[in-house]
Amino acid sequence: KNYVRLMEDSKTFLFKFKKYFNTKLVDILLNKVLVRESFWYEYLNAECLKESLTFILTNFERKLPFEIFENMSQTLAYIIDFKSPFTATHSSGVAQTAATLASLMNFTAADLQKMKIAGLLHDIGKVGIPIEILEKPGRLNEEEIGIMKSHVFFTYRILSKINLDRNILFWASFHHEHLDGNGYPFKLDAKRLCLGARIMAVADIFTALMEERPYKKSLTTKEAVEIIDKMVEAGKLDKKVVDVLKTNLEKVDYQRKIAQKKARMMYDKLRNIAYKFLKNKKEKKKNSLKH
Repeated sequence: KNYVRLMEDSKTFLFKFKKYFNTKLVDILLNKVLVRESFWYEYLNAECLKESLTFILTNFERKLPFEIFENMSQTLAYIIDFKSPFTATHSSGVAQTAATLASLMNFTAADLQKMKIAGLLHDIGKVGIPIEILEKPGRLNEEEIGIMKSHVFFTYRILSKINLDRNILFWASFHHEHLDGNGYPFKLDAKRLCLGARIMAVADIFTALMEERPYKKSLTTKEAVEIIDKMVEAGKLDKKVVDVLKTNLEKVDYQRKIAQKKARMMYDKLRNIAYKFLKNKKEKKKNSLKH
């Protein structure tokens, strides 16, 4: 029943709002994809979805130029982040923050592109995290924390199956590792964490602190830096990277905002289309009951 309802809703939605999308792609989706039961079995199964993402990434990375793969990475970031309005712009913000910091630390143009891709894909493992956990307003319990932490491991597992530059894999997958060896999920310490991974860790924390979540308000740059400074003092984050952030705080934050504004506009556009569809559907049901 679930997949049949979703199939009919999706077909109605695409047909009604066809003008907003590429016509040829919509026709293919309507007539070649959505009619297959196998598509819905896979879509509704988190494990199958993880495997499919791996397959898509692998094939695109092998067949497309690196520049186009970056665009594909942005699309995948949207797919993952748009699961919740609270994470809708996160990967875009992390990618831009990490790239800005790396630029200020004299990374080459090629490595800056890799850093951007790593930032866009760093949370791809969240494809398997239930929405109830992502949007829980209160503190997570021990079991939920374990499930949430697993997303980094699945990011590593998905990306490690692709013929990617190893730096992209490491920079994306180690963003929750700490220099003192008490991060997760691999418990790597300073000896095993390269500069790119250290930059990504700072970018992820800074971006998250500046965002609103179900359990917290967004912070000011001053409040965020105070928290990050305490993590430096505790031996968790790289002081050199944090010093670059603090010295160029206005620039880093401005570029983060621009990237996240762009992602928010895309999210809002798609949400408004979906809202119109659901509203029309509700009105039709209401009218049918009257008659």
